[in-house]
Amino acid sequence: VDLGRQVRQAFYGEEVQRVQRGPEDIRIMLRYPAEGRRSLASLDSLRVRTPSGDAVPFSTVAMVETGRGYSAIERVDGKRSILVSGEVDPAFTTSAAVQAALLQSGFLDEAAARYPGVSYKAEGLAMQQETTDSLMPLFMLSMFAIFALLAIPLRSYTQPLVIMSVLPFAFVGAVWGHVIMLPLDAITSMSMSSVFGVVAAAGVVVNATLVLMHAVNRFRGDGDSLAEALAKACCLRARPILITTVTTFAGVMPLILSKNAQAAAMIPMAVSLAYGVLFSVLAALFVVPAFWLVLDDLRGGAGRVTGAIGDLLGSAPRLTQWMARYPYVQEAMRSKEFTDLQIDEELGLDAQTAAVARRGLVRVYYEREFDHAEMRAQLTAMAAKTPTVDDFTKEARVWAEQRTFQVGVHMLNGTISPLDAARPITDILDATLAALFVAGKAEFVVNNGAMPGSRVALLALGSFGRREFATGTPLKLLFLYDHRRVPGGTVTDPAAWHAQLLQRAMRAVRDLSPEGTLFEAVAAYAGKDSNGTAWTLAQLAEHVDSSDSADALRMLVDARMIEAEGGLDEDFEALRESALAGGGDGAAVSFAEARRELDAATVDPWDVRRRAGGLSDVELAADALKLAAGGRVPAMLAASLGSTFKTAAQEGLLADETAARMTEAAALWQNIEGFLRMACVGAFDPTAASQEQRQALAEIGGVEGFDALPDAMASTAERTAALVRQLLGGAPVNTRAG
Repeated sequence: VDLGRQVRQAFYGEEVQRVQRGPEDIRIMLRYPAEGRRSLASLDSLRVRTPSGDAVPFSTVAMVETGRGYSAIERVDGKRSILVSGEVDPAFTTSAAVQAALLQSGFLDEAAARYPGVSYKAEGLAMQQETTDSLMPLFMLSMFAIFALLAIPLRSYTQPLVIMSVLPFAFVGAVWGHVIMLPLDAITSMSMSSVFGVVAAAGVVVNATLVLMHAVNRFRGDGDSLAEALAKACCLRARPILITTVTTFAGVMPLILSKNAQAAAMIPMAVSLAYGVLFSVLAALFVVPAFWLVLDDLRGGAGRVTGAIGDLLGSAPRLTQWMARYPYVQEAMRSKEFTDLQIDEELGLDAQTAAVARRGLVRVYYEREFDHAEMRAQLTAMAAKTPTVDDFTKEARVWAEQRTFQVGVHMLNGTISPLDAARPITDILDATLAALFVAGKAEFVVNNGAMPGSRVALLALGSFGRREFATGTPLKLLFLYDHRRVPGGTVTDPAAWHAQLLQRAMRAVRDLSPEGTLFEAVAAYAGKDSNGTAWTLAQLAEHVDSSDSADALRMLVDARMIEAEGGLDEDFEALRESALAGGGDGAAVSFAEARRELDAATVDPWDVRRRAGGLSDVELAADALKLAAGGRVPAMLAASLGSTFKTAAQEGLLADETAARMTEAAALWQNIEGFLRMACVGAFDPTAASQEQRQALAEIGGVEGFDALPDAMASTAERTAALVRQLLGGAPVNTRAG
């Protein structure tokens, strides 16, 4: 080492001083002159100082040979190192085999023993292992990304798992592909290229399974059970999946069978892709459907629920279409509050006793545990956690759809009648709209500024106001406000400010049911002469007084306050009381015109609302009785149809027998409409109705068989139309009997 240092000092030089000159740092080197550094004779004449202090010629202590020097010296952990590598022809062997043979020969051990201080390390496998270790986190990240990309559009956590369950078969297929091709000398072993082929195969097989799942969801939307939908989907999608598999396999076979040395590195990847896809297609068509069925049966309480509601899937195309379009509603059937309402078969109850127990549990649940107050509390907590109203609307929509779906399942199971289900359905929407209204105004004030002295209110109208709302029917609302000017108030036009608030509120309402799943979004109540903006109390009072028809008064008698600020609810009640006490001279004429329109209309007999003697006729009669009471019977305002007729009989406005018949007709039409709205997609076709639908409608109509229901409906409609004509015409029907 000292010898090399002295040679370096003579020819390269030794730094003896540094001089600072301006910004430059000049080094002063002590070494041979330039002429002496270019001659080998200078090396021979170099005097080298030994450890004893003597100066001897260089030639006496070392030999000089001419050779090639290193362009760079690399060090690992402070030690000089050199990398020895070689190219391996994959057609004959692999790098792992060459390395193993080299280590087993003992050559490296013998060389290291001859030169103390020299060591060696086999880096090929270590570098490959490092590469593999670095790819594992990326592989897991890609799997998570695939799961997320599938879960977001499918809106389900289980269906992406079903789709991804085919991925292990891609890996198994790749391994077996290497085993098959190894004796054919196409490959030698698995490599990193093989791993990349497995990843490519995973993408292809996920696509095939996704195509199968799309078909399954479509058949389930048409009313098929899961097993039937899987069987039909496999038959329908088998051909395109097989074609994709065969074309992929055939497309990479020329590369697999190629003997070109340049293609050798790509052959393991092609083998993994070809055989991974080939093996996975069997899993996609056979294993995945079986796994889906097993997973569906192993969901704990949901397994019992699935068996319990399996029959209703065929009788409720709308409900199954809803479930296929929004798979997340299925989570509602796995929730504890739903499964706890199911009667376990282990209790040993007979069918009739179990049905009675279920009806009691459901009634108590919606009246005591999950009432309007509890719904509102859940939504208020949800609103506090969401940053914007748009985000809250999305969360509230999912919440409302899941809760309404639960009620629909109870209804179609016969646990609760459609008329009784209308109350919790109304409460779900009522609580959702109230929470949205409060959150929406708060955000609107932040973005647009406050309106001092402003009071706003949201009212439910029609069947929504009576708490008899049927899923999918038009949602009628009234937006009311009042503005009390305060000193130093804003110069913003109150009408414009509240009109913008109404537009924002109605946008949230439309976003709550964009496809009419929960309700049909219609414009807020505007009246025939209104420009569609929000109403002030004075404007509403003037509209009611100047109206020449009963429309405005009918709106008032069924109006119910959802949310109000600053005592605006009390002011509205005072307005309604005054308007109803004032009479409504044109009401009788308006009712008579509406009756003639119903008599003249030719509609589908199953259109229970618009047919003569149908639900619209019953609503006309109920509103006429409410107006006849003149607001002096508060219990009749915004009351259900059945309660209205019973109260009218108690007040002497209607004969008891007539009230009973009208109540019976109202219940029949509302039950049929509620069932058809929840079960059917579009207009009801009796010729295409399933056996379950026929049986359910027969039970609703109180007849022994479905074939007898049309006659019973016609008889009820004819009798009801006659009673309504008498009522609106002032016949003795409006006198108390006995």
